Amino acid sequence: MQLREVTERLDAIAWHEQTDRELRERPGTADTPAAGVEPELRALAAQLDWRALDALERTDGYLVWALRLAPFVEHGAAAERAARHLDDPDWDVRHWARALVRPAS
Repeated sequence: MQLREVTERLDAIAWHEQTDRELRERPGTADTPAAGVEPELRALAAQLDWRALDALERTDGYLVWALRLAPFVEHGAAAERAARHLDDPDWDVRHWARALVRPAS
């Protein structure tokens, strides 16, 4: 899969996630469970390898996605990838990196 295809899929997933969040904020829909994007991320991750994650890390605006995909692609090595970004100046990057280094129990 080409990097452009991956970023297009991630853009669609981001749109889905944002739309889902906005719909849940509307009156009368707050009790509706979120659909979540994890199934979409898993499906995409099945087509990727560590080289694709490396390319995403280097692509402006896709580092968080590389971290979010890492557990589905690299399994045990995801925490090592995340550890490189624990001190990143971007709060979102630090958040996802910490979530992978210290997974919830």
